[in-house]
Amino acid sequence: MSVRVAAIKEQAFAGLIVSQLREVGLNPFDISFAEHVSLAGADQFYYISVVDEEVEQAKEALIDLGYQEYLMSKKR
Repeated sequence: MSVRVAAIKEQAFAGLIVSQLREVGLNPFDISFAEHVSLAGADQFYYISVVDEEVEQAKEALIDLGYQEYLMSKKR
């Protein structure tokens, strides 16, 4: 099962983060776009997801890389 660990507004930036996670040995899924219909003015995000077993490692890596502000809350 996949778990979303980060939400990024820019596709290119999300791609960069996915590449950096892969460089440290993690296996994030390809970037997915928000599932809801895009409406004018609505916030849209690109989500970075990993398998359950890599969630904590991915969160630690994101923090180490300076991306803690993009971490998903546990409620999502």
